[in-house]
Amino acid sequence: MVTRLVSLILILAVCVVAAPALADFTCDAAVNRTSVPQGGEVVLTISAQGGVGWSPEFQLPDLPNVRIYAGGTNQSMSMVNGTTETSVSRTYYLKIETDSDFTIGPVTVISDQGNCTTKPIRI
Repeated sequence: MVTRLVSLILILAVCVVAAPALADFTCDAAVNRTSVPQGGEVVLTISAQGGVGWSPEFQLPDLPNVRIYAGGTNQSMSMVNGTTETSVSRTYYLKIETDSDFTIGPVTVISDQGNCTTKPIRI
């Protein structure tokens, strides 16, 4: 019984020490404007910060009547007190082929640490 208790305490101690290494991450979506004429462009920037890692996957929602062109990717890393945090942002150019209002649905950012979903944006 004592051996099991000691084992349980050791397992809990390892989990508590390892938890900061699996830092959460946040994500956000932003556009350069929310009003655009048919044929115009909107710049969509998706960013993720925290324990996101170096190569998260960005899953855009279906956007009918919008052509999507990939822009650039920015990455940075910082290490403070043994905790590594990364920041990754991707830019997309959206050419609007409709004159109706629409919503850019949630974008999902997928990393080894989990998933994050942005809020929808009304255009």
